[in-house]
Amino acid sequence: MIAIVRRISAYANWITEWLLVPIVLFFAGLLIVSVFSRYVFQLPIVSATELTRLAFVWATFLGISAGVKRGVHVRVVAFVSLLPKLVRGLTVYLVHGSFLVFGMLMIWQGWSLTLRMIPTTFPTLGISQAWLYAVLPVAGALMSLHALSSLLSGEPVDHTPLEEMTP
Repeated sequence: MIAIVRRISAYANWITEWLLVPIVLFFAGLLIVSVFSRYVFQLPIVSATELTRLAFVWATFLGISAGVKRGVHVRVVAFVSLLPKLVRGLTVYLVHGSFLVFGMLMIWQGWSLTLRMIPTTFPTLGISQAWLYAVLPVAGALMSLHALSSLLSGEPVDHTPLEEMTP
């Protein structure tokens, strides 16, 4: 059971991180082209603001879920190192359990908000604003999956620092 959850979590994170690259490149490129077009050619791209916001919000929330998987969000290493060894082990359950609860709340409230936003559309894009809010239950599900995987396997809170992760 634990191995299956860990494998699903790893695969979901792999997909998430691969999706993040084109999303970030898209919104960064669109932002550069939009600013250049507006100030150099005096031709604003009207829908660029909404598209950029949509891509930025998706990139942010997907990045949050990837950060939960990598263990790079809550940097409690300094605090945890001050605790006695017995209490230090409990922080695993506290931190990963908190992420799990928060992810479940994101699914629940995000789904509700997404459904409420279906009739509302972006003025220039003409698509439902539910696409903007749909990232909440998606990111919440990913965060919950990663937190559950870490909780079941007892992964430590103080993962390898980012400097040591990069090749």
